[in-house]
Amino acid sequence: MRYLYVLLICFTLTLTQLVAQSFTSHATIDQDFCGSTLLVTIDGNKGALNRVHSVGLFGGIAIESIRDLTKIEGDVLSLRINEDTFRQILLITLPVDCKENVLDVIDRFRFVGGIEYAEPNYVISVDLDGINLPLPSPRRRGDNGVPPPRSRGDNVPNDPYFLNGQMWGLERIEVVDAWSVSTGSHTIKVGIIDTGISSHPDLDANLTTGWDFVNDNDDTHDVNGHGTNIAGTIGAVGNNGIGIVGVNWDVTLVPIKIHTTGSSVSFSAAVEGITWATEQSIPVLNYSIIGFQSMKLYEQQLGIIRVYLCGVQEMRVKILIL
Repeated sequence: MRYLYVLLICFTLTLTQLVAQSFTSHATIDQDFCGSTLLVTIDGNKGALNRVHSVGLFGGIAIESIRDLTKIEGDVLSLRINEDTFRQILLITLPVDCKENVLDVIDRFRFVGGIEYAEPNYVISVDLDGINLPLPSPRRRGDNGVPPPRSRGDNVPNDPYFLNGQMWGLERIEVVDAWSVSTGSHTIKVGIIDTGISSHPDLDANLTTGWDFVNDNDDTHDVNGHGTNIAGTIGAVGNNGIGIVGVNWDVTLVPIKIHTTGSSVSFSAAVEGITWATEQSIPVLNYSIIGFQSMKLYEQQLGIIRVYLCGVQEMRVKILIL
């Protein structure tokens, strides 16, 4: 019997060590995150699409409330979500507002069965000053440092800012070559998780109704301008003789507004935007923010194509028309 006790103790210690090693958090106190909430990804054994969880799942850890950020409304079957690989992401609200407590709870979650990953509810920074791309290579510059004006061709639009050489960024990625294959399609939806999109003559034909998660309504007017700028880059109407041209002349732009005038937003708001996009069968998402572990896992499970901010490093990019 003594040997049986020893075996049980060894098994218990081994099991505890395995649970403790199930995920590794790299969060530090100097990072920017909410002091009263955190994100938890539930593994495939404990979690499932739209499964309801109680605070009892987390043992004796003090938790004020749980909200499923990945809850899908409507006809789940039509979305063709692979429930075998799907993982729930829960927003955990703690009874105190303290960043040290968040890190402590995450560390304690390593010993709770059923948790695949846990991380703070990071505050995500957004580049609201726009994107500064590198100058084009010398072979593409005119005397004034920008590409010379373009002559019209079968795959060259008549939008004035493109023809006069000011949109050299599109030249940089050799988009004209791609336009000889396709200029886009309204059958493709692109969700833009940002500050909203305002009505504009160069966007309206490609713009559809989205959702404002700040005010919980469908008024996605952009009071900042960042989301509208991004929308123009992706899908300003091409060959309409005004303004600029987007990479896609024809596309369906869906505004998903998760913040307004500020330069940062919580990670949980971005996850809600992704969930809503899934409900609307939007296969492509763009957001000029930093992605974290849970977000990347969630996108992969939903089959979403994500487009992040590219940065300003010298690089050569081949473009794909959606």
